Amino acid sequence: MDMPPPPPRAPPAAQQEDDLAWAVTPPPPFHSLEHFKDGSLAGTTTLDKKVISIGRDADADLTILHPTASRRHASIINGADRQLFLVAKDTRYGTTLNGQTCAPGARLKLDDGSQIRFALSSRTYVVRLASSQDPSQAPLAEAALPTSFGRREKVQ
Repeated sequence: MDMPPPPPRAPPAAQQEDDLAWAVTPPPPFHSLEHFKDGSLAGTTTLDKKVISIGRDADADLTILHPTASRRHASIINGADRQLFLVAKDTRYGTTLNGQTCAPGARLKLDDGSQIRFALSSRTYVVRLASSQDPSQAPLAEAALPTSFGRREKVQ
């Protein structure tokens, strides 16, 4: 009786790295990922590398301590034009983006406020995109102007 051929193997690690040749080193200001546990901010990770590895592995840039997370669960990748992407790995418990299950290997664009969950962890990770505008060039907010006798005065 003929057996079906085995499924194809995953490419070697070196070849997987080549698949991320489009990743770029981000310029400051850097995007960030806020960690929420039970509705409270528990921490923030600065996304200042080409590829941010996420998982239970101690060498991961963002370590997920939940037992259902895989050692190499997902990656967040900085792309051209300050864009940010999530790439989930093929894991048992998966990754969700804004409540939708992520297809393994798909390059999913992240927007400001995107919410990510890894495996069965109760933590929610919220993407915060940094503005590319130089803060010193930002216009003064009206509320920041001093008041004198109930009217606003411009600061010279």
